[in-house]
Amino acid sequence: GFMHPRLENGSFKYPFDPMDTHGQGFIEGNAFNYRLYVPQNIPHMIDLMGGKESFAMKLDSIFTTEIEEKYIEKNEDITRDGIIGNYVHGNEPGHHIPYLYNWTSAPYKTQERVRMILREMYSDKEDGLCGNDDAGQMSAWYIFSALGFYPVLPGSDEYALGSPLVKEAT
Repeated sequence: GFMHPRLENGSFKYPFDPMDTHGQGFIEGNAFNYRLYVPQNIPHMIDLMGGKESFAMKLDSIFTTEIEEKYIEKNEDITRDGIIGNYVHGNEPGHHIPYLYNWTSAPYKTQERVRMILREMYSDKEDGLCGNDDAGQMSAWYIFSALGFYPVLPGSDEYALGSPLVKEAT
């Protein structure tokens, strides 16, 4: 159920720990985050993971399963202030994850998770961004989400609905 790194010789990397964020073939996340990175074919990804109900439970677990300190201590790109459970919001590869509930039978959870992230991970103080704002992505996530939508599949003209913080925007 996880993307598993392959070596040059074609074999899979062993040992493999899907919780680990260091030396497992992923950057700025772990296998729990990257198994959800198939934005080009979300319905097929959901089918492969057991259907909408099973997929929603997998999404729930990423937000509720705490990642232990040992899994992030060697990774300078991931800090505790950018993590909710095992969801790494402080870096870009998982920013679409809270919006994936829209493809399940529990789309209201997108609104719950997005609002929680907006409240807990952003502020107007000097530490108001919970991670590395590479090319403005942390800020862009906030702007899109505050407006109430997000481009889950970059380059597409389709957007996933969230929960706007504003009543009107120009």
